[in-house]
Amino acid sequence: MIFGAAFASQDKNGFSFGDQILRGIGFKAWSDPESNMGFYYTALYSLVFVIVGWWRAVCLLKEFQPKIARQMIVLFFITIFFLAPAINSVMKQVYYSWQSGIAAVEYYPEESRCSISRESENVPAKLNCQFTFENHQSYEG
Repeated sequence: MIFGAAFASQDKNGFSFGDQILRGIGFKAWSDPESNMGFYYTALYSLVFVIVGWWRAVCLLKEFQPKIARQMIVLFFITIFFLAPAINSVMKQVYYSWQSGIAAVEYYPEESRCSISRESENVPAKLNCQFTFENHQSYEG
């Protein structure tokens, strides 16, 4: 259940370790992978993982801890709101630590901006851009 919730969890920059796992084994995370649009297959797989995890957790807890089994909905929301984002954050660091070169660089579109200014019609426009990147590659030497 925890894995299923974390599988489709995304950070503020759109990183999802579920997407990375699917791409790594040759599956598409989106029906239109070029633009990351369309049907989100990662959510479907995540839902399957959550349902199977829920079912197994309830079965095991009914046998060993019936009081906890009745509190499954609370545990589920704790998982969704607290554990899944934390797991995704850790998996993001692990993912980027395995990358090298340009694959280890993360682009932050929300923190990047461009502005265009033009003094007059006869003068070319000026484009002023600021892009934010983070290099996750560690250099040891």
